[in-house]
Amino acid sequence: MLAGALTPMRRPSSPAVVGALLASATSIGRAASSPAAETQTAECLTGSASFPEELQTYHVMNNTRVSPDSNILRVGFQGRNYLGFDDRTPTCISVYSPNAKAKSYSPISLPDERGTFELLVKSYPMRPGGGVGAYLCSLNAGDTFEAKVKSKRVVHRSSDIVGRWSQVGLVAGGTGIAPLYQLLQILLRDDTSVISVLSINKREEDILLKTELDELARKHPGRLRLTY
Repeated sequence: MLAGALTPMRRPSSPAVVGALLASATSIGRAASSPAAETQTAECLTGSASFPEELQTYHVMNNTRVSPDSNILRVGFQGRNYLGFDDRTPTCISVYSPNAKAKSYSPISLPDERGTFELLVKSYPMRPGGGVGAYLCSLNAGDTFEAKVKSKRVVHRSSDIVGRWSQVGLVAGGTGIAPLYQLLQILLRDDTSVISVLSINKREEDILLKTELDELARKHPGRLRLTY
């Protein structure tokens, strides 16, 4: 589960929940189109063009175990420069397993990476209606899977996240750190907001992306506070 608080820069006394919005399908919608957005989408296509929202084949470049039950997959794609609709908006991808089950994952890599992205995946035990995580974690370099990018997330009526809040609070449990980690990287790079992160896990060895989070805190001592 995810939760978090964002404080608008113009109304610092009115916090709003963001983490749940990022995780909940009912809070995800397509942003209104504009000439700038359409231009950006066109620029993300290259070669034999593919559109993000189309179901297509992605190939595994490497698959690394990072905890007793979680892996990080480096994934490649063709047909466009960026995974999503532009190079600045957080993305979410719906992955399909061979039995047609689908599950959504948020990349932990920045949206402006060209031709590749990274997924943090937990291998839950096989059960009815599930199994996508176990399927992904079982893949080897050179294997492929089918997926499509989901619509842009809309938070407070906009998919833009830069320049909107002076303080940001993010709460994550387990692999729920994934969508918040991408958001965190964007804000630290392109924004000036002060960010607090609470990562909740059963055991210390279950803390995901701890090395990466600690390194970000070291680089941004006045802007990022971490609690495990």
